[in-house]
Amino acid sequence: ATSQSAGSIAGCSSPRERRAGPMRLTKTELNSVPIYNLSSVGKALPLWVHDKKSRAGKARAKLRPADAAGEHVEVIQDLFFPTMCGKAKLSSDGETLLTTGGYPPQLRAFELRELSLKFERHFNAEVVDFQVLSADWKKAVYLLADRSVEFHTQFGKHHTTRIPVHGRCLGYQPETTELLLAGAGPEVYRLSLERGAFLQPLDSGAAGVNAIGVDPTHGMVVLGTADGTVQCWDPRQRSLLGAASPFAAIDAVDGFGGGGPAPAGGLHLGSPERSVTSVRFDPGGLLLAAGTSLGHVALYDVRSSRPVCLKDHKYGLPVHSIKFHQGKCVSADAKIIKIWDHAGAVDASGEPPTFASIQPPADVNGLCAFPDSGLLFAPLEAERLGAYFIPALGPAPKWCHFVDSLTEEMEAAPAAAVYDDYKFVTAEELGSLGLSSLVGTKALRPYMHGFFVDSRLHAKAVSLSQPFAYEQWRKQRVQERLGAKTAGRIAPVKKERPPKVNAALAEEIATRERQAVKEAARKARRSGTA
Repeated sequence: ATSQSAGSIAGCSSPRERRAGPMRLTKTELNSVPIYNLSSVGKALPLWVHDKKSRAGKARAKLRPADAAGEHVEVIQDLFFPTMCGKAKLSSDGETLLTTGGYPPQLRAFELRELSLKFERHFNAEVVDFQVLSADWKKAVYLLADRSVEFHTQFGKHHTTRIPVHGRCLGYQPETTELLLAGAGPEVYRLSLERGAFLQPLDSGAAGVNAIGVDPTHGMVVLGTADGTVQCWDPRQRSLLGAASPFAAIDAVDGFGGGGPAPAGGLHLGSPERSVTSVRFDPGGLLLAAGTSLGHVALYDVRSSRPVCLKDHKYGLPVHSIKFHQGKCVSADAKIIKIWDHAGAVDASGEPPTFASIQPPADVNGLCAFPDSGLLFAPLEAERLGAYFIPALGPAPKWCHFVDSLTEEMEAAPAAAVYDDYKFVTAEELGSLGLSSLVGTKALRPYMHGFFVDSRLHAKAVSLSQPFAYEQWRKQRVQERLGAKTAGRIAPVKKERPPKVNAALAEEIATRERQAVKEAARKARRSGTA
């Protein structure tokens, strides 16, 4: 895989201003699938560059926004939080991106058509999960860390209620207008939004419920429990349809869910190390993906209790987000976002092949995919929310159509192989330039078999050590250009001049040589005819 790093972003006021000048996006590539980081930071800099230079670059960008716009790109302005971003979801109409983060705990809504922040609201506690209830952003419900549930409308907070336990997840049943809330307990609380009252809860019988999923086609409710089971419920009869454990299939594959031999005491299904942390139905309603606390994703057909396939993230971290997007399954844990083909043939390891993977610079807290496009949003444990564009997955959305042309220009233009502001020199070159005394100082940074030196210092050292280098280079270039011009000309035939001394004798010798050549040619012809 190839990668490039970058520094900070300067905002652009319109797509037309973004296109002014040569802009570069951070690009990574895996399995010949390019991935562009739309929230990366402007100019590529080495990791060891002091942050003072980055701050100076930010100050220059603020003073000269027109110049900075040519080197930086930002898909949405103000797409960041003071410390971290927790969750991100799209409204059903695809017009608004809702994100939560902190600190302080807050909500930020971005209007995608305007590529800017629409409004922000603050909470008294951290947002654990939230759900958009209407087609647009105007109706939403937020589950907070202090056990409270807040309902928000267009004007602000509409109503607040509480649940008996600390909540972990919520779901919405549109057919029955019921809000499902679960957490550190066996009950799944049902709040009827039509009646405005709590109904009889669903008893899962587990130590806790980590995830709730509602099938968009037939309305079946699925629960991911802390006991390591996936439970399917019928919302009409409020009865358990069936349960399955993905760890049974994981144990059958590698002997132990952790990717190695099981400990002497073993692990039972009720231990916190073996729990289901996320669930998701595909748009067709027949496939169900369940993420585990050990970094596996089990894909089920709802008509069978045995998984169709298993995908291992190889990190052993809980899989907290799963999406079905553009015919692929996208799953994420704290370290990596994997995009894999769940419908394709398995590889040599018995797992579905990986289409692409994204490793953000900070821990991943969630996942949001824009429909019918190759754009992914990733809330990170950092100030800036991650935005990634994968052309092989789909085109850019209409509200950021300029990203397509940017990526096409990057594919056509060759990427720089070295840093623009630094020059790599070997130890021998350093001695010839007279810079050996700088070894061990901040002016030189060791790298492999040489050093990185500031390009300005390198140019000054070359001019001092080789004062006539420019004149020599100029003469060489002039000779090359003259030689290129005269290469196609027909050279004149040069006649040999007779010597000034004994000219008559030289003429006689030349005559004899010509006669000898003619006689030899005549004999050769005679021997050939005979």
